[in-house]
Amino acid sequence: MMKIEFDNIILRDMIESDIEDYVRWFTTETEWSNTDAPCEPIESGEETERAS
Repeated sequence: MMKIEFDNIILRDMIESDIEDYVRWFTTETEWSNTDAPCEPIESGEETERAS
């Protein structure tokens, strides 16, 4: 597993316990898309994200 640390920032490979956060982020907590990519609609569901 790769892990890079600097100050209070940690980058690491995704682990199994990250899946629920990832699914929530792309299915219910999508406010970030209004500023990140407002011209691209989010067309994703829980099943699609779990399969990714």
